[in-house]
Amino acid sequence: MQWTILFITSLIAALIFLQDVKDRAVTWFYFPVLAIMGIAAGLADSTPAPALLTNTLVNMGFLMLQFALLTAYYSIRTGSWQLIIGKKLGWGDVLFLAAASCYFSPMNFLLFYCFSLFFTLTIHLTLRLTVWKNTPATVPLAGLQSLFLVIFLVACKVLDHHTGNDAWIFHYLTT
Repeated sequence: MQWTILFITSLIAALIFLQDVKDRAVTWFYFPVLAIMGIAAGLADSTPAPALLTNTLVNMGFLMLQFALLTAYYSIRTGSWQLIIGKKLGWGDVLFLAAASCYFSPMNFLLFYCFSLFFTLTIHLTLRLTVWKNTPATVPLAGLQSLFLVIFLVACKVLDHHTGNDAWIFHYLTT
């Protein structure tokens, strides 16, 4: 069952990646499906429903705080109110992160988030210097992060690390 969920997640992530790279826009329907797969993955991993809900709400709270801080930063920097969602950050990027938050406990989400941003920056800069020299400088953030989501989930599955539980992270931090 877990491999089936991972396979469906991989298909949705591939569609998000292809659409975002090609059109810099993603069909909204993929994000609720991705969130449902995240919830199904948590339940298949024996994460209790209340813990899944708590994890998702904490992760979304982290995202809202980050978006609020980025909005404040850009507003102070420009001297006028600046909404970042829809201007600096696309709605697809926000919806992707909200859907991805359903897959992870808070520490796992923080790891995923930080490493996916580093992955996205590295891939984007490499492609800008080689393949995408004459294209607009917009970053297909949701697309590249969806690609990293699959890499992260497969790595966790192979290493037997449960993404809905922070125990493996605390184990590595304390040993």
